[in-house]
Amino acid sequence: MKEYVSNRIIAEPNWCVPATLEMVLNHYGIKDITQYDIANQLNIITDDDTTDHKKWGTQIDDNTFNDFFVNNNISLVENYISIGQFMDDYFMVEKMEELLSEGITIICGFNYTWLYGNGEDTFQHVSIVTEILNRGNDVILLDPGPKGAGYRTVKSNDLYYAIRASYDGLWCIRRKE
Repeated sequence: MKEYVSNRIIAEPNWCVPATLEMVLNHYGIKDITQYDIANQLNIITDDDTTDHKKWGTQIDDNTFNDFFVNNNISLVENYISIGQFMDDYFMVEKMEELLSEGITIICGFNYTWLYGNGEDTFQHVSIVTEILNRGNDVILLDPGPKGAGYRTVKSNDLYYAIRASYDGLWCIRRKE
C-alpha cells in the first residue's frame, strides 16, 4: 500500500473536510496550514440542536476548494466530477485509476452510513482515494475520522453507491500549471 502522507491528521468532530484538506496540502509539501486554519476559512456548521445533522460539517459549494487555494496563494487547482458522470462503479474506478496515475489527488464525498453502516441515515463524509486494488474491486481510502481514522479498504461498488446516496462526487486536485 502506498502511503499518502507520513503525518495522518485526525479530524475534529464534523471537520472531515478541513482535516482531509490539511492532508492534501501536506502531500503537496504545504505544512504550515492546519485543519483549524482551514475550518476558520470554510463554512462549518456545528452539531447543535437547531441544525439538521445532514447539514453538519463543511458545506462544499462550487469553487470552495479553488477559492481556498486562491485566498491562500496555494498553487493547486480542483476540478469536480459528479457521480452522475459515471454509469456504474466500473467507469468510476477506471477514471480514478487514470487520475491517480497522473498524480492527481482525489477526495471523494460520500454517505458515511451507506459505506460503513446500515444505509439508513445521511451523514456526509469525505476521504482521500489513495489506491485501487484487485482489478478495481477494492479502493483504499485515507479517512480523517475522527471515528475509524486511517487507511480503510472498501469495495468499489459500495463506494460508488455511497457517493450516489449523498449526490456527491470526486474533487480532483493537482498542481496549477
